[in-house]
Amino acid sequence: MNNQIKMYKRREFLSKLVLTSSLGFFSPILKPIILSKSFFNGKVLSDPMTAISIAKMSLDVISTFSEGKNSAMSAMIQYQVSLLQQVITQINQVQDKLLEVENAIKNLPEEFKEILEEQFKIELIVNIRAAAQRYTTNVLIPSLTNPLIIQNEQVKKEISDIMYICDQKNTSLQLMNNVGPQACMILPLALSLNIACRTSLKYPKEVIISSLNWFMNIVDDMLSDKKGSISDYIKIAAEKHDTILSELDSDRLANRLEIKNFKLNGNQKGKIIPDPAIVFSYFPPNKIEGISIDKYGGTTEAQALKNITRAIYRKDSNLYSYHDKILDGFLIGYKRHYTRIYSRDEPINFTSLSPIPGEYHYIYGIDSSRKYTASTIIEIIEKGNTNANVDDVSRAKINLKIAEANLERAKIMFGAQANIVALNTKYRIQEYINILK
Repeated sequence: MNNQIKMYKRREFLSKLVLTSSLGFFSPILKPIILSKSFFNGKVLSDPMTAISIAKMSLDVISTFSEGKNSAMSAMIQYQVSLLQQVITQINQVQDKLLEVENAIKNLPEEFKEILEEQFKIELIVNIRAAAQRYTTNVLIPSLTNPLIIQNEQVKKEISDIMYICDQKNTSLQLMNNVGPQACMILPLALSLNIACRTSLKYPKEVIISSLNWFMNIVDDMLSDKKGSISDYIKIAAEKHDTILSELDSDRLANRLEIKNFKLNGNQKGKIIPDPAIVFSYFPPNKIEGISIDKYGGTTEAQALKNITRAIYRKDSNLYSYHDKILDGFLIGYKRHYTRIYSRDEPINFTSLSPIPGEYHYIYGIDSSRKYTASTIIEIIEKGNTNANVDDVSRAKINLKIAEANLERAKIMFGAQANIVALNTKYRIQEYINILK
C-alpha cells in the first residue's frame, strides 16, 4: 500500500480532481429484472416480493464498487485516474437501481406500500440518488475533458451543495438509528459522495478522517448484534419464516406434502403425493365395513379397497424448492400436475386399478348404473362434488403461507447481501484512512 501511495502522489491527484471515495455496493453482474405485475384500476402494481427483489438487486450493483482489488472502489482509493469513466458508469448503474426500488414501492397496492415505504425510507433514496446524479453530471463528466475544472468557483459551490445534502441525509440515517440492510442502499453512495466532495474541496485530512470514522461507527453498528442491525433483521425474518410454516402443522394436506421439511433447518425436500387420490366405488364410505375411514371419507388402507374400486382419479402434487435468479437463493414452490384416470369403463386408459398402499385415498360413492369414463370423472371432480374438495381450503391456505414464507426468505437473502456490502464498505473505509494517515 505504501508503494502505491508513492506512485500516486496525493497532491498531484487532488489538483486534477478524481473521485476519492468509499463506495460499498455489491454483486458483479447486472441481471435482467422481471417484475411481478398485476393490474388494478389501470395501473401496473408490483407485489412486496418484487420490491424486495429489486432492493436486493440494488445491493448487487452497489457491491461492484467494493468487491475486489480491481473494483472501481479500489481504483478510486489508489488514485487511478484512468478508471474515472468506469466510476461514472457504475454510479449511473447505482442510480438506476435506486430508481427501480423507488418505483417498485410507489406502485405497490396501498396495503403494502406504507409498510415498505417506511422500511426503505424512500425520501432518502430519492435525495441521495439526485445528489449522485448532480455530482456525475456537473462534476465528474466535465472533469474527463478538463481535470482542472475543480478550480472553478461555481463547480466548488455545486460540490458544497452536494456535500450538504449527503451530510443531511447521513444525519437522518443516524437519527433514525437505521443500521439495517435498507441503509446499505443509501449509506455507501452517501459516504462516497461525502468523502469525494471533501477531498475535491481540499479539506484537511483530519476532517476527512473524522468523517470516515463517523461512517465506520455506523457500519460497525450495522455489523453488530444490536436491535435493528443486519443480523437482527435476518434473525427476525428467520423466526417469522418458521412461525408461518408452523401454522400449517395441523393441516392434513400440508402434512402429507411434508411442509415441515421447508423450515429453515429442514432438508427442503417435499413429497409427491396424489392430491387428491379418489377411489370411485359403488359403496359410499359410510357403507364400507372393516376399513378405518375418517370423517373426510378417506383412508390409507388401500389394499382393502382393491375389490370395491370402479375407477381412480389421481392428480399428483408436491412442494419443492427452486432457485430464484434475481434473489440468488431458494424459494418454496407448490405444484399440482400429472392427472391420471383409471376406469373399468374405459380400460384402454388404465394400467392398474389397485390403490397404492400407504397413500391417502378418498372414497366416493357412485351410481352403479352409470358408465364412468375419463371425461365423466373429470366432470365430477371439476364440479367439486366429491368429498375431496375439503382440500381446496388447504390448498388456498398452503399457497398463502408459502407466499408469506417466501417473502421472509427474500428478506433473509437481502440481509445476507447487505452484510457483504457493510463488510466491504468497512474494508474500504479503513483502507482510505490508512492512505490519508
